[in-house]
Amino acid sequence: MLDLLRKDQELAGMMYDICDVDVLSQPKNPNDADGRLTFNLTGQVFARDGAGSEYIIFEDDSVGVYDSEGECGRIADSQKDFFEFMVNCPFWRDYIRPKSFCDIETLREFVNKTFEEHCEMAQEELDIDLVKMQKELANKMQLTLYKDIAQDILMKFYVSATRNPQIIVTFQESDGNLSESSGSIWGGEI
Repeated sequence: MLDLLRKDQELAGMMYDICDVDVLSQPKNPNDADGRLTFNLTGQVFARDGAGSEYIIFEDDSVGVYDSEGECGRIADSQKDFFEFMVNCPFWRDYIRPKSFCDIETLREFVNKTFEEHCEMAQEELDIDLVKMQKELANKMQLTLYKDIAQDILMKFYVSATRNPQIIVTFQESDGNLSESSGSIWGGEI
C-alpha cells in the first residue's frame, strides 16, 4: 500500500485530504530529539500528519503514532489495518473517546454523530464530498469500508492500542532524569 501511495500522487493527495496522512517518499528514523528520545521497539517513520505526528512501522509490523505532545502508542497491528482505520475513521483522533466505548450501542451512536460532523465540515470548509472521496480512496487502495465502524474498526483499534508490549518512549531530560510515556495512545478504561 505504501508503494501505491508513493507512486500515485493523486491518491496520496486524497489520503492527505481526507485522512490527514502524508506518506513520506522514503522511510525515516523516528525523531530522536538529538539522541535524548528512545523507543522500546525499533521502527521506521512512513508518514506524518499536519500536526507533526509521526506514523511508525515497528519491528513487529504493527503501526504506531508518536505525536507532538509526546504521546506514543500502537494504533494498528498491520499496514492494512492502519489504512482501513484511517479511511473508515477520517481524522481518527475524534473517534477515540474512552467514555464512548462503554458499550457497543453508545459507541455506534458516537461514531455516527462524529462521521456526520466530519462530512458537514468537509463540505463547508473544504468543499469536498467526504463520503464520495472515502469510497474512491477505499476502492483504489482495495480497502473495505465497513458498515459497523464501531465493531469492525474501533474495537480492533482498542485491542491493538491496549495490547502488550506497549510502545514506550523514554525521554532524557537536560538534568539527566528520564520520563516515559504511558505506552498507549488509548486514554482510559472501557
